[in-house]
Amino acid sequence: MDDETRPPANDVSVRDYVDMFRRRRAIIIQTFALVFVVGVVVTFLTKPLYRTVTRMLVEGKAMYVTQLDPTNPLGNLFTADAGHEVDTQLEVLQGEKVLGDAYTDAGVKPGTVQIQAKQSGNTDVIEVTAESNDKDAAQKVANSLPQVYLKYVTGNRHQEITRALKFARERLAKETHELHICEEKLQKFRETSHVTNVETERTQRIADKVAAEAEFRQHEAAAHGLAARLNVLYKARKKLPEDKVTPSSVTNPLIAGIKEQIAALQTDRTRVALLFKPASIEIQKIDVQIADMNRRLAAMPPMVTNVSRSPNPAIAEAEAKIAQTYTDLLEAQTQLKYNRRRADATVSGLDKYGLLERDQGEFQREIARHESSIALLTRSVDDLALREKATHDPVVVITPAAAAIQVAPQKLNNLLAATLLGLVLGFCFALLQEFLDDRINSPEEARRIFGVPALGFIPLIENEEERLLGPARGGTLLETFRVLRSNVTFAAVEGAIHSIMITSTTPGEGKSVTAFNLAVAMALEGRQVILVDADLRRPTLHKKCGVERRPGLVNVLVGHTPLQKALQSCAIPNLKILTAGPLPPNPAEMLGST
Repeated sequence: MDDETRPPANDVSVRDYVDMFRRRRAIIIQTFALVFVVGVVVTFLTKPLYRTVTRMLVEGKAMYVTQLDPTNPLGNLFTADAGHEVDTQLEVLQGEKVLGDAYTDAGVKPGTVQIQAKQSGNTDVIEVTAESNDKDAAQKVANSLPQVYLKYVTGNRHQEITRALKFARERLAKETHELHICEEKLQKFRETSHVTNVETERTQRIADKVAAEAEFRQHEAAAHGLAARLNVLYKARKKLPEDKVTPSSVTNPLIAGIKEQIAALQTDRTRVALLFKPASIEIQKIDVQIADMNRRLAAMPPMVTNVSRSPNPAIAEAEAKIAQTYTDLLEAQTQLKYNRRRADATVSGLDKYGLLERDQGEFQREIARHESSIALLTRSVDDLALREKATHDPVVVITPAAAAIQVAPQKLNNLLAATLLGLVLGFCFALLQEFLDDRINSPEEARRIFGVPALGFIPLIENEEERLLGPARGGTLLETFRVLRSNVTFAAVEGAIHSIMITSTTPGEGKSVTAFNLAVAMALEGRQVILVDADLRRPTLHKKCGVERRPGLVNVLVGHTPLQKALQSCAIPNLKILTAGPLPPNPAEMLGST
């Protein structure tokens, strides 16, 4: 066959794979059965695994601005918890302490439930998954874990608030008792000193003194002011004129007369215009007069001033103010004398309040201190009590754990997986076996490997007695070698074939049987055939032809026997055989000699 028509050596078709899988079906079926059985056994022997999920909201790291009094020593107990990062809370949630308490709280043996916590996206929601072979244990631990975690997170804050509340109540009771003692001492002091409130009475005396001095200074300033005002009024009276000149502006009376004259001239012009033309002398005279009147009207002032004299009324008013001011000055001087006597009277008696005020001040300061402490402690007790009752929970369960559902083993999925895995492994082992197997199992494979066409296909015959052709044997075997004979004949398109060598890579592959049967098929066709046994190690053709091994090819090669004498006839017409002859010690050198 021409090289251009030969298929490439690496051209593997789907049919080749199908043939390969058909040949290796045993390893495929065995691997599939083994994997499937193992999958079935593992599936039905594995304990069921149950799973339940709970979701809870935890407060992450938050920034806040406190509005509490920074001087309050208990202020830090009233601030909101800043929280922690979600990653930190996940570590705490899965810690041995929290998980151990959750097992104890749920009444479940430690280690029987597997807990896995993860953050839901970028939120503050944590999803807790509980898996166990015990359905009820998984649900109990999943529901108990958020509560235990909440106690763990808020436990310290609750203890601090409780201790602070107890301390504040004890101090409040002590301060209240000491306040009562101080109030009793102050009451006894007032009874012995016959003064209800030293500071109040002394303050009242001082206030009276200050008020009297203030009124004295006020009236003194008023008296000086009235005297100065009286002096000013006298000076102003002397400057006033006896008569009052009153100028008045009136409309110029000449303007009205001129306007009347202009109106009369305009009336005359209208009347004359009916009799004469506009360019007549009569109308021009009237226009000149009207223009003259308008010029006089424009030059005349619109207003004229008239002056009138009368007695000055400001003189009487000024004298009345002088009289009133003099009267006020006399009253102010009288009140000034009274305030002087009153201020002098309030100064006496203030010295006796010094010692009394000191003693009373000590009692009052002590009472004020106790009252301030009581007010602060009362407010703290109220705040702590409210905080204790309304403590904020930083953990909120969004979705409680429902009844656990079985997640493993999933029998159908496992069986499907075992089936697929068995088939995949079977095919893989088949491919591996095919890769490791160096035998040629089909004509197509030989054609693909060597890149030459296959001339025939010889089936494997298990029974040795039925492998050889004879004069009276036909059937499928004869037809097979006839096809091979025809293919060999047609393969020689360029000329007749005179010699054919049949060989194999290893012993026992059937080259002797093939050579004998092909020679028989050609001889039965009528050709003169010589069958040469060149196997100088294990020759078998003489047995198949039923002749002696000697003389043979070795005798001919060494020159001991001529070729014609070495050729032997057998039961097949037209077929002669040249046996191997005696086995030489160096068959390779002999076959390679000249």
